[in-house]
Amino acid sequence: MELNYLDVEKSLEMVKKMEKRLLQFTETSMKHLEGLDGLEIIGELTSAAQLRRRSAFN
Repeated sequence: MELNYLDVEKSLEMVKKMEKRLLQFTETSMKHLEGLDGLEIIGELTSAAQLRRRSAFN
């Protein structure tokens, strides 16, 4: 594995593809996090202990 078995062009192409996939993954993850942030998770079934934990994070 120590040998560089890929030429420079092929390596750069693979890096560009991986960067594109990473960018797409990050973008999708951020959309999911924004969706989770918008959820109303405190309701009538929420216990007092859960409310205290929730307020400790905000």
